[in-house]
Amino acid sequence: MAQGDFRTARTRFEEALTMSRELDDRRGVAIILANLGTLANDQGDHASARALLEESLTIGREVGGWIVAYALSYLGKLAHGQGDHQVAQTLLDEGLAIARKEGSWFAICASLNGLAAVAQSRGEHDSALALCKEALAGAKCELSS
Repeated sequence: MAQGDFRTARTRFEEALTMSRELDDRRGVAIILANLGTLANDQGDHASARALLEESLTIGREVGGWIVAYALSYLGKLAHGQGDHQVAQTLLDEGLAIARKEGSWFAICASLNGLAAVAQSRGEHDSALALCKEALAGAKCELSS
């Protein structure tokens, strides 16, 4: 997916999803659904992205952990991309709170990045810059660990 080979990424994610379901690995299913949702969003299929991310979130809430924050952050980014800044703010704030509780810098940075985009859209440039700086500082800490 990171290399832009969306077709192969989808195939691999779908294979992994089938295996995770066969193994009844609910956490794995939630993670893969979130990745499929992110992929669908990147390809402009927002309806599929929303459905996949919402399913990921539902399962994530059952099993707990950082995947809840990840799904919320990408649902927030999806809402932002569709111009629904209030829903985006709510989802991203919830995701950030959970990510901080879980100590997941990846999910923290994803939420901060989304919140920065919302702030930028609202013309709150100083707030957007502060959020970006916090995400960057966190990413640097995570990389050096």
